[in-house]
Amino acid sequence: VSALLFGLIPALRATRPDLSTTLKDDARGVGGGGVRTRLRAGLTVGQVALALMLLVSCGLMARSFARLVSVDPGFRPEQLLTMEYRLPVSKYPEGTRQIAFHQQVVERVRQLPGVRSATGIRALPFSGNGGTATFSVPEQPKNAGDPAREALVNWADPYTFETLGIPLLQGRGFSETDREGAPMVAVINRRMAEALWPKGGAIGRKIVVEANPAVEATIIGVVGDVRHYALDDQDSYQIWGAQAQSPHIFNTLAVRTVGDPMQMARSVTEAVWSVDRDQPVWKVRTLHSLIDRSLGLRKFLLGLMGAYAVLALLLAMVGVYGVVAYSVAQRVRELGVRMALGADRASIFRLVVGQGMRMVALGVVLGAGGALALTRLIQSLLFRVPPHDPLTFLLVAGFLALVAFVACAVPARRATRLDPLSALRCE
Repeated sequence: VSALLFGLIPALRATRPDLSTTLKDDARGVGGGGVRTRLRAGLTVGQVALALMLLVSCGLMARSFARLVSVDPGFRPEQLLTMEYRLPVSKYPEGTRQIAFHQQVVERVRQLPGVRSATGIRALPFSGNGGTATFSVPEQPKNAGDPAREALVNWADPYTFETLGIPLLQGRGFSETDREGAPMVAVINRRMAEALWPKGGAIGRKIVVEANPAVEATIIGVVGDVRHYALDDQDSYQIWGAQAQSPHIFNTLAVRTVGDPMQMARSVTEAVWSVDRDQPVWKVRTLHSLIDRSLGLRKFLLGLMGAYAVLALLLAMVGVYGVVAYSVAQRVRELGVRMALGADRASIFRLVVGQGMRMVALGVVLGAGGALALTRLIQSLLFRVPPHDPLTFLLVAGFLALVAFVACAVPARRATRLDPLSALRCE
């Protein structure tokens, strides 16, 4: 459609030439008339404007992505191997047998050569597993009409915080004594502690997780905030319970290794089978790969938008170069007269470059206005970067102007090398 449209317009104009105007224009060396000159300039301005809009959007996405990948997830993902399994209820019907299996697996994996630490955790960060529950604080009764408080609830064993690298800020983590039949305990994250007890003193307080049935637990520790689903997660309340006090058939094994985690996959899997040779294990992968997967959509959009932006930039620069070069070719006699009358090369260079840069300046202004509207569409994909970020706009506009100057300077430099006598001989 584009080829037909932009090829059809000049073709139709060529079938109805105005011979008188054409001959007059040719005598003046204008070549094509003011209407076509303005049309070419208008298309070039449009190309520059569209290129700026795409470049600004790509720049915002790039800055957002750079800030996102620099976010601290709240744990150390390097050299962590993970795998999941689910025990058959028919074989492990009692909670005590389920917990015993989880503990045996962790202990055997921890004894493997090349393993620094291992842990069992119900919902591994970035795995997609997890859930929330409402909770209450007995000493802080809720007023009528107040929204229910929610927290991400997870279950961990005594090695979870050590293995994942989650910092323990206050109190203690879970121990072997936190088992079924012992008083229920919980560890909360820093944000929850600071929000509910801003003056400190969270350790020893009671919270009630309103599950079925409701569970009252004593807070024994405070840990750092963990990004659970994605790096751009909003800070949320997090409650960790002792895995041994809440038996479940599902579990995730996380193993911190000395070298490449995937090199340990076979031996870790065999350690699980040494406890039960019929137990299936799946989703064997590194925690780094889970984080990379969470960034997949942003990577794809950034690459796609970057490709379009580069293509638009190339087309705009080819357009600027083509219009300026064509203008120089049509003004050979005019430029020859100027040089014969004393114009130096610098003035000819400024004349030609100025013509092209005026189009670029108009395109930049129009493109900036369009970008202000366009960036609102990608606002939900940006992270800690405002959609109207002035630094991105200035950098992109400056880069575009620099590239456009080069595109104008090539034909302008050619114009300064004209021989006045050869140009006037054509007259």
